[in-house]
Amino acid sequence: MDTWKLDARMIAGTAAVAASRSAETLFRTAGRKVLPASARNVVRRLALGAAGDVGRATPPQLHAVVDHVATAVAEGLPSARAGVAVSGRSALAHVTRSAASSAAREIGKGAARAGALGALVDGGVAAVRAVGKVRRGEMTARAARIHVAKEAFTGAAATAASVLAVSGVVALTGGLGAPLVFLLGVGAQVSARAVIARWVG
Repeated sequence: MDTWKLDARMIAGTAAVAASRSAETLFRTAGRKVLPASARNVVRRLALGAAGDVGRATPPQLHAVVDHVATAVAEGLPSARAGVAVSGRSALAHVTRSAASSAAREIGKGAARAGALGALVDGGVAAVRAVGKVRRGEMTARAARIHVAKEAFTGAAATAASVLAVSGVVALTGGLGAPLVFLLGVGAQVSARAVIARWVG
């Protein structure tokens, strides 16, 4: 496993933990009204299982773990749909707008900072490797610039997306604990990076 990949995952996990406090504020002000308690428990159990799987998994397995959790959430909560509509309308009447707005802004800032660090790590390492390939005649300067740009974009988008995704889980279910949030951030970053990398080519 490349060290730089581990570093990008660490950034995602750490940033997810930092953003979780604001996500918990969103849960207290609005999120608890969105899903019924039974549905929140389902999501929480899935998150716990996913975090354990991520902690034990080897890197090639992480993408499959996150995909499995996403599928399970989609299939496991159909009974909550009717309740979501009613609870969602009720939530609007109980939202403390200023607190929720401030928390959402903090999550956005955290995701942006994490994205910038992800771009720095992925783009920086890609640049070092690309320079070596250009000097050895294995890559043209133009191809190197394109490669570095793609890696920087992928790192930024994947790391920011992982923070937003985990924050969304916390905002809907409440506090999950720093170790769990960290592992979910790592898994989400790996999954998002794989998807974005395929998209950018």
